[in-house]
Amino acid sequence: MLTSKTSLSIYACKGKIATIWITFSIVILTTATIVTAFGAYSDIPLVVWEWLLPTITPTLSLITTSISLENDASIEKQKNTALNHVALYRTCLWLSVFYLIAIFSLLITQSFTEEFERSPREGFKISSIGLAFIQTLVIGVLTKFFVSTPNKNVR
Repeated sequence: MLTSKTSLSIYACKGKIATIWITFSIVILTTATIVTAFGAYSDIPLVVWEWLLPTITPTLSLITTSISLENDASIEKQKNTALNHVALYRTCLWLSVFYLIAIFSLLITQSFTEEFERSPREGFKISSIGLAFIQTLVIGVLTKFFVSTPNKNVR
């Protein structure tokens, strides 16, 4: 049985996932800015941003909207409520980390691929296919977690 000392609060879990998304997104967007301004993608910045923004912004929007809509009473309750489905939290956490690392890796390595040399737009389009599948999974589990987290009171 979980006690309040050993359990994870819903509030802390949501905060950790939000922090990971915001931190990774800042790193990815900063890197994209640098490589489109000075790096391998300086001649095709629009192609990079057309590929990158749809991979990050829907999920960031889901997380920030969910958090911003919570009122003080809801936040206080979440601080005192243990997470009932730790597996859902861990799935959200690790799927998010995997997805964000995949985006960063593709951004950095895309210019070295054969598809990119033939057509930069095609290179990004091909990588979007796999990312779209992962993004669907990520948004699905994050929606379940942020919007309707199953919980139990630990008081």
